Amino acid sequence: MKFKFAFPVMLLGLLTLTSCVAFENDPGEYSIFAPNDSSEPASSQDISYYDGDNITLGDYANKKTIDCQNTNLNVGAYYSEQDDVLAAMHQDESEGAIILSVETITFVGVGDGGLLIGHPLESKNGILSFNLNGISAKAIKIHAQPRSNETSLYGPQGGVKLVIDEAALSVNDSNYIKLRNNFEKKSEVENTVCSFLLPPSGTSTITISCYNMQAIIHTIDIFY
Repeated sequence: MKFKFAFPVMLLGLLTLTSCVAFENDPGEYSIFAPNDSSEPASSQDISYYDGDNITLGDYANKKTIDCQNTNLNVGAYYSEQDDVLAAMHQDESEGAIILSVETITFVGVGDGGLLIGHPLESKNGILSFNLNGISAKAIKIHAQPRSNETSLYGPQGGVKLVIDEAALSVNDSNYIKLRNNFEKKSEVENTVCSFLLPPSGTSTITISCYNMQAIIHTIDIFY
C-alpha cells in the first residue's frame, strides 16, 4: 500500500479531503466542543478524566493485538482513505485481519513510530472508529504516548527544548485518560496504557477519541 504524503504538517488542519469514509475537519460527534446557535466560536464543555478501568485478564478467553508500530521518525500527513489507515495498522490483509472496516477517520495520520490521532488545536478532536472482524470486544487497552519533539536552542545558553503535547484518550464515549507527559527528554517518553471496559455483552465497534492535541498509538489490545 502506497501512502500519500502530499502536504506539509503546518497545512494539515486547513485541508478537507474526501473519501469513502467520514473524514472531516469539524470537531465531530465526540468532541467536547458543542455547536451553538450564534456566530461565536463553539464553547468548551466540561469533560471528566479518570485513571482507567481495572481489567482482570482472567475474565477474557481471548486477546488480539492491533500493531500500529512503524519506523517513521516524524509526524506526517493525515490520511484520507480507509486503505491507508488499515495499512498503517497492519490490517490491509483480508485474511486474518482484526479490523473489518474503518467507519470514521478525523485527524488520523502518520505518527512518529505509530499511528497519529488528534489535532494541534484543543477545539478539534481526532476520531478513529472501526468495526472488528467477527470479534465482540469486552475490554480494550491502548498503548499510546503524547506527540513530542525536541528543538535545538541557539544563543549563549544553547541546549535542547522538549515540546510535548497534553493529550487524552477516550473509547466509545467514556471519560478521558490523560497520557503521561512529565518527561524531560524525547528518549524518555513512554507509553501510557489506557484501559477501558466495554459492555459485558461486547461490542464490535470501537471509537477512539483524542482530546487536547495529539497522541501516537503504538498498539491496541482487544479482549473478548
